[in-house]
Formats: sequence, C-alpha cells, structure tokens
Amino acid sequence: MKKLFNKKAHLIVSGVSPFLIFSILFLCSNKVKKIRNYYPPLKIRHVNKLEREYKSLEIKFKLGEKDAYGRLAPGKEFVLFKPKSLAITQDERIFVLDQGRNQVVVFNKKGKFLYTFGKKGQGPGEFVRPFDIGVSEDGQVFISDYGNRRMVVFGLDGKFLRVFKVKDTFQLFAIDEQYIYTAFPSRNSRIHIYSFDGKLLFDIGTLVSHKDYFIQMLLNMGHVWAKKHEIYFCYSYKYQVEKFEKFNGKGYKLTLKFSGKSPFGKSNWTSEEMYKFLRKTGNPPPPILSGITIDDRNIIYIWSYSRKEEEKITNIDLFSQSGDYLHSLKLPFKASPIRIYRGRLYAVSFEEGAVYKYFIQF
Repeated sequence: MKKLFNKKAHLIVSGVSPFLIFSILFLCSNKVKKIRNYYPPLKIRHVNKLEREYKSLEIKFKLGEKDAYGRLAPGKEFVLFKPKSLAITQDERIFVLDQGRNQVVVFNKKGKFLYTFGKKGQGPGEFVRPFDIGVSEDGQVFISDYGNRRMVVFGLDGKFLRVFKVKDTFQLFAIDEQYIYTAFPSRNSRIHIYSFDGKLLFDIGTLVSHKDYFIQMLLNMGHVWAKKHEIYFCYSYKYQVEKFEKFNGKGYKLTLKFSGKSPFGKSNWTSEEMYKFLRKTGNPPPPILSGITIDDRNIIYIWSYSRKEEEKITNIDLFSQSGDYLHSLKLPFKASPIRIYRGRLYAVSFEEGAVYKYFIQF
C-alpha cells in the first residue's frame, strides 16, 4: 500500500511541496488503520496433522485435529466474527451461531460454507445478542434471543417458523426429543422446561429467600444438558453435577449428585464465602466451570478454561454415567462451548473466531 501511495503521489502531485505530500500520506494511512481496527482480521488456523495423544489407564483417547471452519465461503473471504455456540444436525451439518453478526452460519460436515440466516432486530427471524443454539431431532433450529428475552425458531433451511417469550431472561439451554430446558436461576427454580411451542411445563429448583437471592443466584448459576428426559445441571461456582429424571410423568426428581475439582480455581463456594468475596471486591469471582455435554456412550464431559489472559488452555474432565471420574483432556486454546457427536468433538475458539473438529478414538 505504501508503494501504491508513493506511485500515485509521484504521478499526480509531481512538483507539490514535500510537506503537502507527507500530510496526504499521513491522513490516508490513518484512515486505513481505523478501518482495519473496526473490522479486525481474525486468525484462522488449519491443522491437518495429529498434534497430541492423551492416554489413561482406564481408557485410551487419541485427540487429533481435523480441520477448522472460518474462511471457507466460495469466491470470497468469509470470517466468523464472534462465534458463540454451535449445533450439529443428523446429517452432520454444523450450525454456528455468530453473535458478532447476529446470524447463523451453516457448514457441511467437511467444513464447506453453505448459507447464513438471521439478522439483528426485534422482528420475526431477528435477534439481539443471541447466546445459544440447538437443533431438535425433527429439524427445528432454536436460538436463545437474550436481548429480546425470547426463543426464535427456524427450519433447517433458515426459514423463520415462530417465536415465543420465556419466563426469565436466559442465555443457555438444552433440547431433547420433546422439551426445551433453559438454565437461569430465579427465586424459585434453576431450570425451566418448555414444550416446543413455548408452553411452560415444569420448574426445577428450590425457593430461596429474597435476602440471599443475589448470592444464591450466583451459586445456582450453571449449565444444563438433557438427553431422553434426563437432565444434567452443572454449577458455575461449584464443581458439582446434579442429575434429574422424570418421575411418574408429573415432575422430576434428583437421582444423582457428584463433585470434582477444578484446576483453575476454588471448586466449591459457600454462601458465606461468596458474601465475603463480594463485600471485599465488589464483583463476583470468575466462574469455575464453563459447560457440560454427554456423548453417545453416555460419557459426561465437563469443561472449563483458565480466566487468566496468558493461559490459553481448556480442561475437559470425563465422568461415567454413575459419576465416576475417568480421564482428563486438554485443548491448547480457550474453548466454549464443546459438543460431541458421533465420535467427533466440536469446540468453539471464541478468541480466534474459529470452530475446531476433533476425532475421539476409544
């Protein structure tokens, strides 16, 4: 670009004072820098070789980087601006929720860009600050519209279907064969269960006092995953998982509870400890856990990443269906969320603006 400007200056403004030429070049370079800062280029890595092997005494795992999704649009440069979540369909299409552009970007299973849908707004098929995406078995795409406090529903082709309001402002949710499970603490529950048409069916949780509501809200914040009417709730500030199962068709009961230890900070906060921390700092501590998912073998994956800027690492702990610890894996970047489908692990690198696909071999 510097050579181009110098060439133009020599051809057009020959004989003009050097001071004027310098001023024009200075203003042009500043303008270019401002544009680049407004649309920062994202680093997209494409890794084709096996980098690491992870082994344990119980089960052997091999984690090999397959490919990354980013600049894949045919005929033009396409960059994921701020990927926030993703969902995998039965034909292994990857639906990436790009919060930065308020749209969904769809790729095939080989990473080829297919199409996009959605935009910023409050009308049908629009959303503001979407946080999570899920795909049902019958081919409906659900998006948590955090900014408008609602759920927006599309078909797999991106056609808008409907929208419905939710009881509380929520960010994360899960879907099984029949229901939607939203995870956000309120005074009387941690999980709300909706039908696909938006009818509130059940609440799961316990009533807390108004006085302790804020502290309890922090301690009860978490992430939910559902599979065949089994609900798993993973706390953000306590390394604790609770499993709920449907009981006599009238509600849900707690059937399993297990705990672990986070490598990135204090694993279990009490109300008193949280209260002292808030009084001392004025802000809550960084969350301990980042999410939970379950694979086809009913192995539970709980992941967290370091909140320190210099530590680019994600820890994944694996547990059996009965809550027994099996193994730990590590990814060389900060990843959230993570999804498992048919022996593949999909991880969103929000810092790089990329989605990585791994093979998991048992």
